[in-house]
Amino acid sequence: MLLFLFAFFGDASMRGAIKGLELFAHGVFPALFPFCVCIGCLKRLGFFDTRGDLGFGGLFRRFMLGALAGNPTGSMLMGSADDPNGGMSAADRSVYCALFNLASPVFILGTVGSRLFSFKTPLPAILIMLCHYGSAFILFCAYYAATKRGFRKGASGVKQAFEQSTLPSSKWGTDMISVFPSALMDALTTMLKLCGTIVFFVSLTELMPPISALSAPIGSLLVGMLEMTNGLDMLAALRLSPQIALSLTCFVLSFGGICIFMQANAVSPVRAAEYLSAKLIHGISAALLCYLIFPLFPADISVLSASSERLIQRSVTTLQIALLCLIVSAAASLGAVLTAKRTRA
Repeated sequence: MLLFLFAFFGDASMRGAIKGLELFAHGVFPALFPFCVCIGCLKRLGFFDTRGDLGFGGLFRRFMLGALAGNPTGSMLMGSADDPNGGMSAADRSVYCALFNLASPVFILGTVGSRLFSFKTPLPAILIMLCHYGSAFILFCAYYAATKRGFRKGASGVKQAFEQSTLPSSKWGTDMISVFPSALMDALTTMLKLCGTIVFFVSLTELMPPISALSAPIGSLLVGMLEMTNGLDMLAALRLSPQIALSLTCFVLSFGGICIFMQANAVSPVRAAEYLSAKLIHGISAALLCYLIFPLFPADISVLSASSERLIQRSVTTLQIALLCLIVSAAASLGAVLTAKRTRA
């Protein structure tokens, strides 16, 4: 059926592919690629390997790095958590993959705040980040407290894997150089997967005019639940009250969409029921939190740029995102390297 639709509506699928490539090239790639390279290097240097005693602390470290690096890093970091010699169950891993698979600050500030919505002040983006990360952290703590299932202590197989992959600190510089080409290729492979899924799902939404023809927020939400970036772009074009617009943005951003689920499943296979259920709860929680705390923010949070101003600002957004990404990536990598050296000592 899809093959017939793409062939019969060739113009629509071509427009969708072009739009998907533009969203990826100007919003997703500059915000995620440097992080993927750094994460790949640190993984190959043994920084994310378990040590046999990782409970809440180890999972929290993955949560923080998943939030910093953005989708689908959270799933990448949980990819080895199903080790049969002391890992967690597939259901638990799927839930943690969902709660750790978060949008990066660079994506929220650069792509969502600057490129899509063109906020005049950073306050709306700060509110979105507070609700997006805060609701995920609350759900993570609640799930861990309810199940008490993290990495079991004394997991010999996991601990042995860490010991085998840990590199002597005296060879850190040499090994960093040796693992960089492999990390670069892994990052490129991940980016190709992300690009492919984004282009496919944006093209698919172009073949579904009945969805776009629905009432403005409902159609945008349905598109966002299929492909996040395109749904956010549609929300940005609507004339909604700031409180409603930001709450719906938090829902779409936190749920991530089927496209993000496919990306997560590509880097680390997960169970669809557990993953999507956790993401749906995350999206609803983030939207409710945003709606409730919106009145606590200053009045100027409601000032959004006009459409003409948005088009002018988009001409320089790609460079801004790239520079912001490089700064945050460098700081995160330096902190991770220093932490790894200290814990090895």
